[in-house]
Amino acid sequence: MLENQYHFEFPQLYETLLEDRMFDYTAPHYLLDYKFFGVDLEPFSFEEALQNYEDFPFWDKDQSKQIFPFAQTGSGDWYGFCFSMKSETSLPIVLMFHDSDHALFLADHLEDFIFYKMLMASLKVDDECDDETFKAELQRVLSTHKKYLKKEYMKVLEQLYVGPSADLSDCDIEEIYIKETAFTRFHEELYCGI
Repeated sequence: MLENQYHFEFPQLYETLLEDRMFDYTAPHYLLDYKFFGVDLEPFSFEEALQNYEDFPFWDKDQSKQIFPFAQTGSGDWYGFCFSMKSETSLPIVLMFHDSDHALFLADHLEDFIFYKMLMASLKVDDECDDETFKAELQRVLSTHKKYLKKEYMKVLEQLYVGPSADLSDCDIEEIYIKETAFTRFHEELYCGI
């Protein structure tokens, strides 16, 4: 168990990802390290995450707002575990915006969140490479992440990654995600203001 003075019980998958250096940019492979479309995820080391949690002005003071950041977007928004909504069966992942009092629910679990980001990675947003290079990159990342995903999720990703990349929109991808995970709170807002 990760030691921390806040007594957060992190999911085993998070601890495994940290042990496997999947949150370490200097490692040969890190979490969702796509060369082309980066799925807008920059993971924090545990030390960085803990420092961000401690530096934020109110998360550690209000029990209803306990969000522990584990990664950020390129624009500085944070992905975090929503400990205030933890239950026996879930530890929701939220996206907290740096310029808003709201967060969005993205997943019930870290595994579902990784699945969502890997689904979104299948959207080719520019022409910086040809389709074959893009698909090879998706396959490379899929091979380094398969041990962190359910077999059912792997099947969906394998099928998606071999199909034509231009045929789906982000709304189509979100529909697949909701169908496969049965997550009903996707993009539901959570108020996090002071």
